[in-house]
Amino acid sequence: MKWSPATLVPLCLGIFLTPLVAEQVVFSEVMYNPSNGAPEFIEVQNLTSTPFDIALWEVKEGVTFTFPDFSGTDPTHTFLKAFERVVLCDTDPATFRTIYGLPEAIRVFGPWSGKLSDSGERISLEDKNGVTRCTLKYNDKGVWPVAADGTGHSLVLADTSRVIDDYRVWAASPSKGGTPGSPEPTLAEEPYPDPSINLTNGLPYVNYGDAWDFHDQNTDLGSAWKEVSYTYADAGWTRIGDAGNNGGLYGFETAAVPSPGMQSALLNSSNASNHLTYYLRKEFTYNGPTTGTSITIDQIIDDGAGYWLNGQWIGGVGTSSAAGHGTTATRVVTNATEELGLISVANPPLVDGVNVIAATLKQTNATSSDVVFGMRLNIAAPTASNLLVNEVL
Repeated sequence: MKWSPATLVPLCLGIFLTPLVAEQVVFSEVMYNPSNGAPEFIEVQNLTSTPFDIALWEVKEGVTFTFPDFSGTDPTHTFLKAFERVVLCDTDPATFRTIYGLPEAIRVFGPWSGKLSDSGERISLEDKNGVTRCTLKYNDKGVWPVAADGTGHSLVLADTSRVIDDYRVWAASPSKGGTPGSPEPTLAEEPYPDPSINLTNGLPYVNYGDAWDFHDQNTDLGSAWKEVSYTYADAGWTRIGDAGNNGGLYGFETAAVPSPGMQSALLNSSNASNHLTYYLRKEFTYNGPTTGTSITIDQIIDDGAGYWLNGQWIGGVGTSSAAGHGTTATRVVTNATEELGLISVANPPLVDGVNVIAATLKQTNATSSDVVFGMRLNIAAPTASNLLVNEVL
């Protein structure tokens, strides 16, 4: 073949204008200048369906951290699972979980050595053979998102189809504090190959740290308390915003509990009213399809809990819809742990707008030394084309 300027120019343009394909393991969120003294963090994400052995991988340059070596006693600890996100931070993992309210399901590593520069620098991830897996040079000036510089927002990777060392694929997190270990569900400009948004994995509409109205006065409230139309006519409710209502987790416990930890005290039945049932309820707003949806409930409970959505029973663990005020829990929990997906309901009584979730928290006996309540309600919408991105401005 005879080469000429006419053939070389398009070839060169094709080489230099073709976007570089993204790395397989990336930095997907960076909190380099948090507000109010919160910890710094870097989120590492596996973009593939293949697990990676990250034993002795290192973060270098801006800060330094070496992932743990392989251990036969916990062989999965040093594997980055398919599509998993893990978090590296500048403090101990327990403190980080408490401040950011992370569940135990999200793995946190730390502390690292050093401090991320507030004005920008390069950070790199190398495997144990010294091969650079990804690298990023961020900045706080010019074309970089200014909201990530000291206002409480983080840098988030908005386009995973290209190499991350490019300001054009980064944005500021929509919410303060970012979402360490979780995706950014509200990034409107996230590219979708199909206009149908896949919500089959579900999004949390109620979370462990959320505030609830609660009643802990050992009064049988009957059945009206769980209805949407209930007006809190019964005395003894502690409402959201009242003193002492700091959100979840609720209860009393001397042993360690999962994040976000004990935040609001309930009346201690072991030395007070010796009661078996606590009542909780809250509102949440859902805007989306109601046909074909499903919900799952994760919980941190000691001992049992039952749930009603808009006045209709949707399930319980350690109790039933027929259990009365004086009915004990049907299971004993020594120390509360996070339990995932224990309740799953297809086509729940969900409405487009304001919904009411109500719960009874049950004790196993009248002199129990602990009780714990925290729940997360996830809603999965159908993937059919009735939910579309039909305009992008």
